[in-house]
Amino acid sequence: MKAVRGVSDFGYSYVYVVFEDGTDLYWARSRTLEYMAGVLARLPEGAKTELGPDATSLGWVFQYALVDTTGQHSLSELRSFEDWKLRYHLRSVPV
Repeated sequence: MKAVRGVSDFGYSYVYVVFEDGTDLYWARSRTLEYMAGVLARLPEGAKTELGPDATSLGWVFQYALVDTTGQHSLSELRSFEDWKLRYHLRSVPV
């Protein structure tokens, strides 16, 4: 295991386990399931767990939030800005 990262929001939490390059993904997933089974008894009542889909470091690369701190724009205006302006600027960034 290389790193463990967590994200929580309203009503859900994610725990990401990052393994070293070259780690057998099936072995890593089975070990993760074993650890999850040991944690279940310590979770709050009604909490559910599941193992997410296979993912590699080439998957989720970037996440952003488009926020109007002035309150001057509606959600539809922000969406239009994202669809017609911001998207093209983000796609123009060299990889």
